[in-house]
This record gives sequence, C-alpha cells and structure tokens, in this order.
Amino acid sequence: MATQADAPGNTLLRPHMRAPTLAVPTTLLAIAMLSGMAGVWYLALTGQISYWTGALINGLLAYGLFSPIHDGAHRAISRIGWLNEAIADVSLVFLFPYAPMSLLRWLHNQHHVHANGAEDPDRFEHDAPWWQVPLRWAFFDGYYIYYFFTRGQHLVKKHKKGLIGFYTSLVLVVGFLISQGLGYELFMLWFIPTRIALFLIAVVFVILPHHPAMVSHQEDPYLATTMRMGWEWLLTPLMVYQNY
Repeated sequence: MATQADAPGNTLLRPHMRAPTLAVPTTLLAIAMLSGMAGVWYLALTGQISYWTGALINGLLAYGLFSPIHDGAHRAISRIGWLNEAIADVSLVFLFPYAPMSLLRWLHNQHHVHANGAEDPDRFEHDAPWWQVPLRWAFFDGYYIYYFFTRGQHLVKKHKKGLIGFYTSLVLVVGFLISQGLGYELFMLWFIPTRIALFLIAVVFVILPHHPAMVSHQEDPYLATTMRMGWEWLLTPLMVYQNY
C-alpha cells in the first residue's frame, strides 16, 4: 500500500522541491523593488516628488518584496544558506521592519501547519470586525510579534542573542536617523509604505486564498485554501507569481 511519502504526486514533485542555486527571477524582483525605493527616496529628499507620492509608490514597491521574503522564509531563493538569508533579510527590513527572519519563518510555518485553525496567526485578519479591518490588516505585524513572543518561547530562547542584536540595532539606527532630523522622512517613506504594503498583503495573500476560512488544515488541507478560477490576467501579476 502506497504511503503519503511515496505517493505518485510526491514523486513527480520531488525534483521541483529543491531550491535552485539562485532563483534569478525572485532575486531580480528584490533588486528591482529595492532599487525603486532608493530612487523614490532620492526624488522625495530632493523635492522632485511629494512625500505622499513617495509613500504610495514605496508602499507598492514594498508589496512587491513579499515574494522574495516569502520564498526566503521557505529557503527557496537559494540553496546557499547565507545568500538566501541575505536577500530575504534585506527585503524584510522594508516590509516587515520589526521582525528578523528567524521570527517570520516560524510565524509563517505556523500559518501553514494551522491554516484557518484557532492557532493560525492569520486569524487576526480573518476575525476582524468590519470596523477594525483597516487597522488590523495594516498593522497585523504587531500581532504577529505578540504571537511569536507568547507562543514561541522555545525559539525566543534559541535566538535570544540574535533577537537582542536585531532590536538593539533597529532602535539605534532609527534613533540616530531621527536625531539627524529625518524622523518625518522615515515616517513617510518607510513606515507609511509598510502599512500600505501590509494591507495589500492581507487582502491578496490572507483573505483571497482562504476566505471564509471555515475549514482548517487539520480538517482538510485541500479545502483550507480557496481555488479561484478566472481573472488570471489580474491576479497573476497581483500575486507576483506567488503561490501561498
């Protein structure tokens, strides 16, 4: 009797499940989004575009970083460990600024293991009352960090030094930039864009693939994700060729 491990489908997929030496399209996407952000910062700081225009453009560019961050979390950008982490970590700073990859990787895996269930961190978005939707969807990173530090104590202990180093560096860098009179620029070109991007991610990668989120992964892994047919001309670029 065939087991799940040697099922025909798994045999066919196995050659495609190994990370490449470098996923060139994903890497180019990260470079393009980050380069675009650098250009927006330059144009805004030199007065060639308004800060609100810069915030909107950077928000869309930050949304584009979700694909390399997601693939990096699955170690799918490169089988070379440090290269995978470098691309993902740099991208992460401009989308999910309060979390290192060790934190985000565990959180994302919790979603896969518990999709739509009570322990799925994405329930924070699914269960939002209508009047809380804008705030919950744009600030769900705050809940994810709370989820990690309250339910991932074993990883908090394991990565204690790295987490202390990450948050210390974040506070020092942001504090220094604010002390140099760049607080407004950080708020408009970094913080506001992350809120725009997170809201879009909540819509496209949390709600669309799982709504109404009534069947959990434990009940049926195939019904826990919604199959949507049609509108591929829009959804394919909108999802940045991503499978979630």
